[in-house]
Amino acid sequence: MMEFVMDCVERIDLALTRLITDTSRSQVHKWIESKLVLDSKQSPIKKASYKTKPGELIYFDDQAAKSLEKASTVTAKAMDLEILFEDEELIILNKPRGLVVYPGAGREEMSLLHALKYHCGSKLSAAGGGERPGIVHRLDKDTSGLMVVAKTDQSHRSLAEAIRRHEVERRYRCICHGRFREQAGCIEGGIARDPNYPTRMSVQSYGKAARTHFERLDELWEFTKLSLKLETGRTHQIRVHLAAIHHPILGDSLYGGADDRFPEIKGQLLYSASIRLRHPRSAEELAFEIDEPEYFQNAWTKLQS
Repeated sequence: MMEFVMDCVERIDLALTRLITDTSRSQVHKWIESKLVLDSKQSPIKKASYKTKPGELIYFDDQAAKSLEKASTVTAKAMDLEILFEDEELIILNKPRGLVVYPGAGREEMSLLHALKYHCGSKLSAAGGGERPGIVHRLDKDTSGLMVVAKTDQSHRSLAEAIRRHEVERRYRCICHGRFREQAGCIEGGIARDPNYPTRMSVQSYGKAARTHFERLDELWEFTKLSLKLETGRTHQIRVHLAAIHHPILGDSLYGGADDRFPEIKGQLLYSASIRLRHPRSAEELAFEIDEPEYFQNAWTKLQS
């Protein structure tokens, strides 16, 4: 994350064009559209005409910008997709574990975006800035399960707004460390990038508001299976919130959930189990739920042995 202290009153697009070497004004506009330019509270700046103030701190997510540049050059590659619903407006699919949604900077690995470009051709929305066509929300590489993809700009904007207004219900399941006294509860805590570990997020007083509801489904000697509902959708939200209350997800090495007793469990045991939303054009309610994936069932069986 790059930081700039503004030295005058100036349009943000002109300021960044001046401050960042070999950058065009049109490129800065793309960054702003993609919510990569943030104000002092780390909230996205929405307009290129935003006027900076002397002494104001401006953030620019340069790593995400590199990923966007990489994603814009992604080519179509064939891959079997498990599609639960598709029409002219959107797709609801089950993303497999171990697949990134879009490739990171400098990486050539297969991604969901490669497969979507092959499956849909040019029929993917560009409303998110064009670099990540169709991607309304994402799942981490090792988080499997249900995702919604937009095929038209109108649907993309409608779905993104529905998510912002908490009108899309997303439920997850995970296996985490420790046992809970309560049957159900809510974890609240603002989420921001960890100041000590740039690849991680953490709960911070100045972070973006985040709320995760949980319900205990089952428990073993020192592990619990949870159902979780997102009220907000911050980066790594479930993983960060559970780690913050000392119940990291089993297998999540980034947030302290790896366990040497189970070396075969690699990656967080978390999946997107159900999704409920209104169709962006017809307003019909769409609801889908998937069974526990095999790797998740196998891990729970292993813990019982």
